Parts: sequence; structure tokens; C-alpha cells
Amino acid sequence: MRRDQTQIGSLVCLVVTLFTALSVSAQSVATKDLTEVADVSSKQTKTSDTKQIAANSDEKDCFFGIRDGVIVRDTPEKLQLNIVSSEPRLVYDQTPMTITVRLKNVGDQPVLVPWETHQVEFDIDPETGDTSYESATIHLTFGNLEDRKDFSYLKGEATLVAAPSRREQHIELLSGQWVDVKFKATLECASKESWSCKPFHADEHAQLAAHWWEWLFTYEEKGCSGWRGAYKSRTLDSSPMELVYVALPLSDGKNATPRP
Repeated sequence: MRRDQTQIGSLVCLVVTLFTALSVSAQSVATKDLTEVADVSSKQTKTSDTKQIAANSDEKDCFFGIRDGVIVRDTPEKLQLNIVSSEPRLVYDQTPMTITVRLKNVGDQPVLVPWETHQVEFDIDPETGDTSYESATIHLTFGNLEDRKDFSYLKGEATLVAAPSRREQHIELLSGQWVDVKFKATLECASKESWSCKPFHADEHAQLAAHWWEWLFTYEEKGCSGWRGAYKSRTLDSSPMELVYVALPLSDGKNATPRP
């Protein structure tokens, strides 16, 4: 009898241990609230380089070049992007919105993603003087259910940056872990070019999607010449979230909610 009780107790301990391990492996690591933080994407530039290039542009044999490419990792990653919430769900032109987006590691290998919201110091190669930094931006698109190609990028985005060598400026996601990013947006086309802005149509099945674009930006200076590099690191697209779009705000006393 005692032996049976001991075996049952051991089995219970094993189940509890496994449950705890699974709970730890599938968990939220952090939430970044950017609703009151200024966008760093326009600030994270090296103005001294631009000025130096401009000063050298008239010199003979000086040039300014662009390099681009895609970063291929030895071990493939598996990340998932989702829109957790969008408030409000009933929207019209120029509606202010609060969006929460989740980035989850659904693969087996740990990953590091940029996690700073302020301007960071560039990595500087001690031998060449070349500089680099990482930048991840979350964009939003809005369109209708019938044609997802007929969409516009919205005003409002979230940008996270880091120097490649500074681990403390990144956040690590183990298998099953995720981070949430909360930011503000407006139901208004982000582009100044009218041809890239698609008209919004009143539709109970309008859709909002999030897009994660991550890049490694570099700058190389060779004498009076320079190279700027933009290397694509990660691109992720969320599944669309259904919203209700109306042409004008509802009058007082009226209300509408998205259909399930």
C-alpha cells in the first residue's frame, strides 16, 4: 500500500514538473508601451556622415553608393506576428486607434530582436570605422475583405532599435515566448503620394493587418566616398483582424459593433 502511495506521489510530482516547464516555455516576456513615446525611426540617422558626403560631393573621384541585400541565418527562425487588439473596432476616417501587436517565437531556437525605443549609439568597427545599427518597424495596412491588394498603409507605427553587438539592447525570446508592442495609429493614409492611397469604402468586413520589417543599416566610408547599406533581416505579416468601417462618425446615441 505504501509503495503504491509512493508511486502515485512521484507521478503527481512529475506531472506538476512537466506542467510548470510548459508554462514557463510558453509565456509573455515583456510589453513595450509606445503610446506616449516619440518615433525614433527618423532620429536614428548619422547626420555627420550625410554632411561629410555633401562636403565631398564636389571632389573629383568621390561618390556615394547604396548597398542592399538579405541576411540569411545558418539556423532558420520561426516567428509569428499577430494583432492582439485594436481599439476601437468601429472606425471611420482619421479615427485614433490603439493597437497591440504580439511577436511570438514558435520555433525551437532562441531569437534576439531590437528592444530600445530611444536613439542608440552605433556599433563602430575599430579597424575600419564602419558603423551599423538594427531597426525593426511595425507598420499597419487597412483594406477590405474582397481584395487584400487594395489597401493603404496607415499613419502610426512602432520602431525598435539596437546596436548589433549590444545584447542588453535586445530582448531574447525562447521557444514559446512572446512580446507585446502597444502603439497609436490613425485611420489615415500614411503616404503623401495620392496614387499610393486607396480610398476606404464603408464595409462591415474591413481588415487591419500588421507588418514587421527589420533591417540592418550600415555606413562605410572610404576616403571621400561612402556606402550606405540596408540589409533585410526579418519580414513578418499578421493575419488580418476584421473591423467595421463607416464613412462618417455615428451620431450620439447610435452604436455599432463588429459582427462575430
